[in-house]
Amino acid sequence: MVEAAVLGSAPVADPQLQGASFLAFVAQHAPPIGAALRATLAGPGEAEKVLVVPRTAVVYHQGSAWVYVLGEEDTFERKIVTLGRTSAGGIAIASGLEESEQVVVTGAGQLLSAELQAGGAPDEG
Repeated sequence: MVEAAVLGSAPVADPQLQGASFLAFVAQHAPPIGAALRATLAGPGEAEKVLVVPRTAVVYHQGSAWVYVLGEEDTFERKIVTLGRTSAGGIAIASGLEESEQVVVTGAGQLLSAELQAGGAPDEG
């Protein structure tokens, strides 16, 4: 474990991370300039139980985030979701998904593409 001083928010963020980025100063055992580091920051309050899905499960269309779930008769149903924080384990779903639902984690982009080609564009909301 290496201690670092957080200097503040980064002026730019890596679009692949889809989360907040910070600048930190590491005095000892400094990594190369520009290196990405994974850090754990303690925060106030109690830990919450949240649903987390892989990044590959989330598709974006017209400014909204969607996931596909297994529906009745082995069909796929799209659901609009509100995203929470991004972590190494995936993206937290703040709302729009139930714990019991089976989420498509591979091929969600292809499902959206097929739906759009068939004329079934997702509604906003």
